[in-house]
Amino acid sequence: HGFSYKKKSTGNHSSLDPYCPQRIELPLYFNTPLRKDDLIDVRKHPVRQKKAGEKENDDSFISNVSALNMSYVDSVDRIISKKRLQDYALLAFACKRANKLRDEGRAYYSSGVLYDNLGQFEKAITCYKKFHTVCKKIGDTHGEALSYNCIGVAYHNLGAKDQKFYKEAIEFHLKHNEVGDVAA
Repeated sequence: HGFSYKKKSTGNHSSLDPYCPQRIELPLYFNTPLRKDDLIDVRKHPVRQKKAGEKENDDSFISNVSALNMSYVDSVDRIISKKRLQDYALLAFACKRANKLRDEGRAYYSSGVLYDNLGQFEKAITCYKKFHTVCKKIGDTHGEALSYNCIGVAYHNLGAKDQKFYKEAIEFHLKHNEVGDVAA
C-alpha cells in the first residue's frame, strides 16, 4: 500500500522516538500537500541566530524557533495555503454533491494537512474527522487508520500547550493501532 512511518522532527525513518509523534507518509500518487516539516528543515534554515554554546543538533535550538518569527517566504506560504484551503473546501462540496466520496475524503485530508502546516490544529482535527467519516462510509480501513494517526498527532501538538490534549492523542493513537492491525 506504500504507507510508511516518518519521524516528525527529523525525517529519520530508522529510530522512532516514543515522545515524538509519528506521522504516516502517503505514497506520492495520492498528490496531497506536503507537510511543513517536509518543506523546510529548520536545522538548515534557522529563523534566529544560534546562541553561544549551542550545538548544530541541539534540540533546544529547534524548540526555541517561534512561529512569530515568520520570514517573507512563510507569509507567502500562508497566503497560498489559505487559497488552497478555499479550493479544497469547494472541491469537497462538489465531490459530495457528485457522490465522489473518495475524492471528497482526499479534499478533507488535504485541508487537514494545510491546517496542520498553519498550526491550526483544531481545524485540522475537524477536517481529519470528516476524512474519517468518508473512509468509514466507503470501507477504506487504511484511510481510517490514517485519519486516527493524523488526529492523534494533531492532539499531541495541542498537548504541547495544554496537557489535557495528550489523553485525546493517546486515545486516537490506540484507535489507529486497532484499525491498523486489522488493515495490515
